[in-house]
Amino acid sequence: MKRQALAILTLAVLGVAPAFSQTAAAPAAPTSDWAFTANLGLFSDYRFRGISQTNEKPAIQGGFDLGHSSGFYVGNWNSNVSSAQYDGANIEMDFYGGYKHSWDSGFGLDVGAVVSVAKTL
Repeated sequence: MKRQALAILTLAVLGVAPAFSQTAAAPAAPTSDWAFTANLGLFSDYRFRGISQTNEKPAIQGGFDLGHSSGFYVGNWNSNVSSAQYDGANIEMDFYGGYKHSWDSGFGLDVGAVVSVAKTL
């Protein structure tokens, strides 16, 4: 009997629960239907279709995305640009939104639109 009590005490000290103890499972945390992500990067040059948009100078770029479990999403992406190439504007802002869905067969659909604006800040 002393050996069994000593074994249980040793297991308790080591943090191992004996087989006869029961612990209640923690309730699952509620999940949201919404997903928010953001990104930020520093790049040596911003190129679009092989043409430098920053006159071969560094670019800081970043954006935000908001998606819903139904498949709808909206977002914004921004980058500095060369004011000489954009009639004095120094930032490009892209706004986009759409709907995406994928099926178990591996087929997916993504329909959306993008509006690009160049502004001076």
